[in-house]
Amino acid sequence: MMKSITLSTTVTLAIMGMSLPAQALEADLVKKLQDTRSCAGCNLSNANLSGLDLRQANLQGANLSNANLSQANLSQANLSQANLSHASLQGATLYLTNFQQANLVSANLSQANLTGAQLEKANLQRTNLGKATLNSAKLTAANLSHADLSHANLRDADLSHTTLVSANFQGATLQQTNFQGTARSQTLAAPISVSSPPDPALATSFPPTQHSPSSLTQTNRQDYLTVSSIDFKTNPLDPTARPDLSAIASTQPSDFPTTAEPPLSSSPAQTLSQPLLVQESTSPRSTSVRAADLVQVESAAPASLAQSETTPQKTDSSTKEPIITPLANQQFQQPTAIHLPKGVVSLNLYNRLFFLPGPEADSGTAAYPNIGVTWGVTDSTELDLTLQVVDTGSPDRLGPFSVRRVSNRDLTLSVKQRLWNNAEDTLAFSGVFSLAAPLTKRTFEFNPGVIERENKSLIPALQLPFTATVGDRWQFTLSPTVAFFPDSNAVFIPRPPLANSGSFGTTLGLSGAISFQVHPRLTLWGDAFVPFTGNNSFDRDTGLPAKAIAYNAGLRYFINPSLGIDLFATNTFGGKGSLALTADKDLTGVGVRVIALPSLFSANRRYADSFNRQREGQDSPLTTDGLAFLDGGTVPSQRFLWNLQAGGQGIMTALRYGITKDFELSTYLDYIFGEVDESEQGFGVKLRLLNQDEGAPLTGSAAITVGLTNNLFDNFDNNSRNGRFRLGDPKDFPLIFATDSPEGRRFVVTVSLPLHYKANDQLAFWFTPMLGFVQRDGVELGGFNVGGSVEVIHDLSLVGELGANFFGEGNAFIGNTLADRIPWSFAVRWDPSRLFGSESRKGNRPHVEVYVTNRVGASTWNQLRVRDQNEVTVGAGIAIPF
Repeated sequence: MMKSITLSTTVTLAIMGMSLPAQALEADLVKKLQDTRSCAGCNLSNANLSGLDLRQANLQGANLSNANLSQANLSQANLSQANLSHASLQGATLYLTNFQQANLVSANLSQANLTGAQLEKANLQRTNLGKATLNSAKLTAANLSHADLSHANLRDADLSHTTLVSANFQGATLQQTNFQGTARSQTLAAPISVSSPPDPALATSFPPTQHSPSSLTQTNRQDYLTVSSIDFKTNPLDPTARPDLSAIASTQPSDFPTTAEPPLSSSPAQTLSQPLLVQESTSPRSTSVRAADLVQVESAAPASLAQSETTPQKTDSSTKEPIITPLANQQFQQPTAIHLPKGVVSLNLYNRLFFLPGPEADSGTAAYPNIGVTWGVTDSTELDLTLQVVDTGSPDRLGPFSVRRVSNRDLTLSVKQRLWNNAEDTLAFSGVFSLAAPLTKRTFEFNPGVIERENKSLIPALQLPFTATVGDRWQFTLSPTVAFFPDSNAVFIPRPPLANSGSFGTTLGLSGAISFQVHPRLTLWGDAFVPFTGNNSFDRDTGLPAKAIAYNAGLRYFINPSLGIDLFATNTFGGKGSLALTADKDLTGVGVRVIALPSLFSANRRYADSFNRQREGQDSPLTTDGLAFLDGGTVPSQRFLWNLQAGGQGIMTALRYGITKDFELSTYLDYIFGEVDESEQGFGVKLRLLNQDEGAPLTGSAAITVGLTNNLFDNFDNNSRNGRFRLGDPKDFPLIFATDSPEGRRFVVTVSLPLHYKANDQLAFWFTPMLGFVQRDGVELGGFNVGGSVEVIHDLSLVGELGANFFGEGNAFIGNTLADRIPWSFAVRWDPSRLFGSESRKGNRPHVEVYVTNRVGASTWNQLRVRDQNEVTVGAGIAIPF
């Protein structure tokens, strides 16, 4: 027994003796790699390099087998002759990386960005490249046998002389991909280049030495499948179209005659078999390839239409081709006949703000927020679901009555179906059916008399948009339109309780829309609905139903190809369905809309997220910020950031998520202790407009929060530490989905412009102008916050910030009333990443902080508020990105 124990102990100690030095050696090599960006020939097998910034690193001949390189940035790194077998590079950035003659057997490169990467003669057997971006990548003579390239983007890639035995190209993008001289097996789902005379600018041709399948020699025929075996679900000339490789019937070498045939001269157009030409003539284009539908890096001269069809077109990777975005001509307010491509999902956030006249402004804030999701079910069918919220206090005056909307939320479902389009896709005709349903019921309260009227009917509408595209920039739409309003109300416009009060009823009219592309990033647009019968508005003086032209006009600016913002003038009460056809005949409001392609959906990731081709698929790390939740830049795409702070102030938390590059959504809660200062819960939206990481002088963003306070806001609202209307009611909990109340709950909206400058990895500064709006009161807080962070020792930083308020009656209770005081914070921040062995890119690491402050909370509103009697307190916080 003792011998066994002795033997096992000896073996254990021997193993530990060997493993501990190995782990120490690995850590030393990782540190060397980070410090010098060079570790040629190093043994880094099984190393954890996830999330590291290894741009331009020299890893030539290194052993990286089984290494974890997920989310690492290896742009322009040298990995030639390296061993990466079974390594994980999932989601890694590999732009222009050199993998020449590298061993990548069974490596995981799914969703990696390999734009322009050099993979000549690389061994990629059984490698997972699913959903990888391989635009313009060079894979000459690489071994891709049994590799998974499903849904990968191989546009302009060079796969000449590669081995593609049993490779999987299911759903891959293969436009202008070079497959000359590839070796393929019977089971290969083989791509076929497509060209056609009508659109030579998009043609993809075989190399001059390559011929149509009908004219190949016995040797060459082994490399191709017949074109007729490929089923194009959409027009093959569509830039987003891809062949359905699951339906390919294999063509075996035995299918061809054994006698060699002389090569025949054939045009690229002749490489299309008759079944494919029939498919083209009968299947409408799913997505337009007009210049009006493209957002471009810069204008490019169109290809000459006079070019001979028999002249093969060469792929020039240096040519700047248009960056395609489905958002370029998506419907603005009134629908058009342009559809989202299959699988694409867009997110839409709206808000309209009306400025009510005179005393009416005191009874409500006329804001109309909407949120909607649009999904391209197929290339010809589109679904939209939009939550539309109207102002509770409007329209207020309705003849002799004052009206309040007790229930103010509708859910609108829309279906759009393509009915016809011409071969050039310059004319298109669709049908749009929508149905508006109240979440509870539509309740209207008329005063004096406290008369209530209710309606919970479903309200359908039908529109038939016909869209014409003229040239590269203009688009026109006309649409016969009918809305089936009940007699008693046009959605949220009620009929007054008067004799002979008229009715709304079926409203028939004509909608029109127009857009003009001023610049690849900028489009001007406008639309209107003109009613012929029925009513869609109201007369404030008489209170009776009336007609009004419903209009919207503005501009769309693209922050990046997957993110746009609309600014517009409007008199409509909604953006979808029957509510979009109702209008205020007296007032014009201003509107803002954010439209984005969330990166969560794989179909959306086919499209660029940057106008800079060298930055496609790459996002920037988090900026070093202060204690506020919405300072600095945006959370990287598809990443979360969770903040939690607790101390003498209360408990503050926020969850932020990167919808797509440069765009984040967040939710937050400031639960404040005590019986004086208000708590708040709400949502935030943030857009990054400038990015220092991409060459801008600083990082600049725009952020908006919408929050609801608890009833302690009665104190601030009435400039009294003891309040006025709460009358001893217990303190309640703030919930954004609750309603405002006379007892103190108010909606507060903040607008801020966080500006952030990073001097180096150890030093950063920020400046954030802020405005705070209170429901029914207007601007009550406005000022700035300025701060900085400096790393004093490794992973330990000092953070200091202060602000000022210039609006309202004050930002702190001093005595029993409000006065202005300077809000400030001081913190010590620690990055614990190394303690847990994480070496992720700086800015994407968790941190822990302890702080001293006199601020009420961490939301934008509470960053300008100072605690009751200017009391100082302490707290601790944590931020975890994941």
